[in-house]
Amino acid sequence: MLLVLQRHGHDLPDANGTSVLSAQGRSAVRANAQTLASTCLSHFRVGISSPSARCRETLQEMSQHLSIGRTVVSDQLSSGSDPRSLESLLLGFLETERPPSLLIVGHEPQLTNSVLSWLGLPDDFSEPSGPRWTLSRGECMYIVPEVLGSTFSLHARPVLSSARSFPYRPSTPSTCYDRL
Repeated sequence: MLLVLQRHGHDLPDANGTSVLSAQGRSAVRANAQTLASTCLSHFRVGISSPSARCRETLQEMSQHLSIGRTVVSDQLSSGSDPRSLESLLLGFLETERPPSLLIVGHEPQLTNSVLSWLGLPDDFSEPSGPRWTLSRGECMYIVPEVLGSTFSLHARPVLSSARSFPYRPSTPSTCYDRL
């Protein structure tokens, strides 16, 4: 199974005050989708988005460049929701469908805090020489989880849209959730 976490692209308010993707946001999201496609990460069984317009538009833009079997909008990815709701959402898909790949579009700090929790790191984890790591608007990262019975291990891989990379790359898979 492959899991890609994508933060929504840069946004601006529309005439109604709703945050929608800007031209800059669409461009960054398009670049991510093209990078994913060029690295053979072009097929996703399910694309899951927060209900916010900017996240739905991000997923829609990515689906123009990637093969996404079906899309789902989930309140569990709403802005400000608890990072554990992403874990719950992921578990639901693992239990019911076991899809080979998921593309999840959401918000910060939920995405980063979820990954840090899965890796057994504190929410305020930062590199020794730098600030706390987060996904910038429009950035994505991919994670290769291994699901073996009730054990869930993660292999974090670099962020695809920029030169930055995930700060914690264990030499061996770390067991993140025994309850999974």
